[in-house]
Amino acid sequence: MNQNFKSKLTLDRKNGLIIPDTKINVRPGPSLLELELLRETERKNRDLLERERERNTSVPNGESYTGQGKDIAIVGESYEQCVIYFKRVKGITTSLGYAGNIQPNSQTPEVGEGALEKGHISLVIAVGDGWVRVRESNYIRGKVTERTIDTKYIRGYLKI
Repeated sequence: MNQNFKSKLTLDRKNGLIIPDTKINVRPGPSLLELELLRETERKNRDLLERERERNTSVPNGESYTGQGKDIAIVGESYEQCVIYFKRVKGITTSLGYAGNIQPNSQTPEVGEGALEKGHISLVIAVGDGWVRVRESNYIRGKVTERTIDTKYIRGYLKI
């Protein structure tokens, strides 16, 4: 018999009925139904967070300017366009125009320069043999990201 329930029979003499007298031992905390609802909510939240993480760290075709890069990491949030973000972090106050129209003035990558792709600019934060690591805004909408790009996808660099 379940320890939470204790039953005995009571005679209701007025109506001639035998009534079970059930007493429930109540334990503190949530009920079993509440616990199951909490577990289900936690599962749903975990699933939503996982889908959001996957959506924010994967770059489907058409959502970025080049679709190139690996080791993509979200490092912040910004809804700035790539040029505005680049100008802000470099302290540039003059107009650069649209990233696709910026003319490179170097073909050699250096940390602190702008890496120019087709219609996009990002800040070079590391240089390796045949690759650059960049930090940028708007590669993934609303996010500041870092990624590693093969230099064959860079059309040139902007030294300022």
